[in-house]
Amino acid sequence: MSDEEIPQILLLLLFPGALFGTGGLALNANSAPRTTSDFTDLTTSTVQRFSREHVSNYATFLLGKREKVLYVGAKGAVFALSLNTVTQEVKKSLTWTMSEEQRVDCTTKGKTWEECNNFIRVLEYINHTHIFTCGTFAFNPQCTYIKVSDFELVKNGDGEVLLESGKTKCPYDPALRHTVVMADGVLYAATTSNLHGTQPLISRTMGPLNQRISTEMLTSWLNDPVFVGSAMIKESLRSEVGDDDKLYFFFNELSEEFHYYTELRVSRVARVCKGDLGGLKTLQRKWTSFLKTQLVCSDPASKLYLDVIQDVFVLQPDPKDWSSTLFYTAFTSQWSEALSAVCVFSIKSIQQALDGPYKEYQPDCSTWIKSEDEVPSPRPGACITDLQRNNSISSSLRLPDQVLLFSRKHPLMDHTILPIGQRPVLVTREAQYSHIAVQQVKASDGRTYEVLFLATNDGRLHKAVSIGSASHIIDEKNLFERTQPIQNLKHHQGFLYIGSPSEVVQLAVADCEKYKSCYDCILARDPYCGWSKVASRCKLYEKRDSSGDFLQDIQKGNAAVLCPVQQEMVKQSLYLDHHSVVTLLCKPLSALVRCEWLVPGKVIPFDYHSKGLLVMGNAIGDYKCRCHENGGSQILASYSLKSSRSRIFLMLAIMTVIIIVTGIAFVMKMRV
Repeated sequence: MSDEEIPQILLLLLFPGALFGTGGLALNANSAPRTTSDFTDLTTSTVQRFSREHVSNYATFLLGKREKVLYVGAKGAVFALSLNTVTQEVKKSLTWTMSEEQRVDCTTKGKTWEECNNFIRVLEYINHTHIFTCGTFAFNPQCTYIKVSDFELVKNGDGEVLLESGKTKCPYDPALRHTVVMADGVLYAATTSNLHGTQPLISRTMGPLNQRISTEMLTSWLNDPVFVGSAMIKESLRSEVGDDDKLYFFFNELSEEFHYYTELRVSRVARVCKGDLGGLKTLQRKWTSFLKTQLVCSDPASKLYLDVIQDVFVLQPDPKDWSSTLFYTAFTSQWSEALSAVCVFSIKSIQQALDGPYKEYQPDCSTWIKSEDEVPSPRPGACITDLQRNNSISSSLRLPDQVLLFSRKHPLMDHTILPIGQRPVLVTREAQYSHIAVQQVKASDGRTYEVLFLATNDGRLHKAVSIGSASHIIDEKNLFERTQPIQNLKHHQGFLYIGSPSEVVQLAVADCEKYKSCYDCILARDPYCGWSKVASRCKLYEKRDSSGDFLQDIQKGNAAVLCPVQQEMVKQSLYLDHHSVVTLLCKPLSALVRCEWLVPGKVIPFDYHSKGLLVMGNAIGDYKCRCHENGGSQILASYSLKSSRSRIFLMLAIMTVIIIVTGIAFVMKMRV
């Protein structure tokens, strides 16, 4: 074996990825984050944190845009934090706990001492002056009001906190998911209404008792659902038919229409009409407009089926047109822990499915099939419009009994809903997404891009940009020192707000300064960032930036064309003796690069995760680390390895020259 083969063999032994590939990183480029920041990489200039001793579970957020306050509901407390700086409390925190006697009584029901606290689960504006809030209250949910001006709990004439039952408004169990939406001062909630969490309901929880209506207690309506999100869409605005506003609820539940060897969960969207008052006799104090159907998020290319919806974000690109509404959803797989996708559904596709044929249950074969029954008029599940009003049906209380009986029997629609483009905009095997937020960003090319912020169940945050029918994951941040789930994710203007069991984290939506070169800045393809030729740095894009100075390419990330030619890197000289060993360091700037070492006489590929190239002292010569990404290349490290003998000879030569020069100078001086 020749000496020159030793460096390469050592490389393969220490970093087998150099020979056998990237060990799992060779996924589709859009499935892995381009860069990753560890907890220790996050500086106080980009991340702020808030927590208080003996307080945990910072899970419930309310954005107070008018007051510029982030209201945070935690275990036994509500905080008012500055939207600009969450480390600053705008007002003194509220403490809302129960007596020790109530906690002891809770433990007799089989619950732990920790579970028997008051976990704040609802924070919603009821009007401009008051916030409505609910907590689990030791498995006996209670609600009250917060006066915004002085941030105090409203009290009765005896000076006690004014409480009302939180049943149907808030879960008993803090571990159970729920969703609420406040529509014109009325709270609509999807939660469970009993101690054991076995009675799911979607209900109107405020107003006169006869208007507090809910879903039927039938598994055909709700079957062990996990509620993840809700929204009120003002479809009455500029409606030519006098339509009603709608409330949409997103959840996953056990399927009744599919037979499988194990319990199969499917994802749903359900819709009810805001003006629904229930039926007069049939469906009395029950929704007459409740309809649901299946959401399908699958990737035909990879034959992946993601069946469990985890979160939804509502985006209305045109604020004046409700029909432009899009629902960005995060899905995971029932069969794989590290598989997630983002699918986008349009409100128009949901409408089409809910206006289509119904399913019905066939007891003879114990299955659900497309209903062949004659559909009565007015259409079951539809809202009251001018057409019905003109026929003396002014509200759901006047609907014919045959319509109500059909509605009760046919809550499930036959048509499923496919995402825009018939496939996800993002699929990853890198994480299990739990929350999603979306922000539209206008880039220097004049186009508007959707930036996706995706929280994982182990405390990471992915930032991605949607480009056409695909997405590019810009970066990943490990937000916490210890692994923990993310419980909430909101954004407002230039910041993200993340809730977790241990703290609230405020994060800037962009950190352009971390990209130190033009190449890295352009390759990031971050719509917030671009390279300033004048300032020679990566910076936030502003409308006043001139196209001549500001470089950005979100569509292709073509740094090789936009960026100036890289200047020759200064070589680092290293002197080695024959038996020494040295590691030549090279840190790739991206997980999407393909790197190689240019060594005397050969090119050696190396793994993104490797620390460097191990070289024996007899392998002298020039070594360069070159990385390729998206059609461009950069030299990230340059070394010149020299024999220590040559250094000795050089030193001797220098000393000889010094002696000769000194001697000549001495002789000349003596002659003078």
